Amino acid sequence: MTIELKNIAKSYKTEVIKKLSYKFESNKIYVIKGVSGCGKTTLLNIIGGIDTTFNGEIETDFENTKLLDETSYIFQN
Repeated sequence: MTIELKNIAKSYKTEVIKKLSYKFESNKIYVIKGVSGCGKTTLLNIIGGIDTTFNGEIETDFENTKLLDETSYIFQN
């Protein structure tokens, strides 16, 4: 399973994510880190489908759309 972000951008009062492009590949572990307010949670909300109001594209190579139903998102609280 691959998730590719293409030119993702998101603004609130200021631009939080600016034209981010990245390819997440199968069988790898990724860490998203940064200072408070840099857009980590916003990025995860976009990838997880919680936030759908952003610019750019997300492409996947899901062979079976049921994989989307089997993907989990765990909140810290």
